[in-house]
Amino acid sequence: MTERAWELPAASATLRERWTAIAPEFAGHVAAIGYDAGTGRLTVCPESPAWATKTRLDQTRIIEAANKSAGRTVVRALRILAPGTTAVSEPADAAPMPANVPAERQTTA
Repeated sequence: MTERAWELPAASATLRERWTAIAPEFAGHVAAIGYDAGTGRLTVCPESPAWATKTRLDQTRIIEAANKSAGRTVVRALRILAPGTTAVSEPADAAPMPANVPAERQTTA
């Protein structure tokens, strides 16, 4: 992959695919939507102003976790978009509760 210069685009896909593992407390509330290999900037979009603030406060830790996940320094900065700029999907491992389960039995992870 390195010989064909595929390594960095692959890093982008991996960062987006592994977002739940990189920042589990943000998954479902903040979406990793892009990565610029030239600048090392990971673009994220929070669902609300509160999540935008939490992302700004924890951005150093998020960058460290992303680089640890990649096995080397690929992320140098976060670009935090305005809340709601893009839809935030649920984490891939989060399955919705069946409709016939009473509300008091539904729990969140």
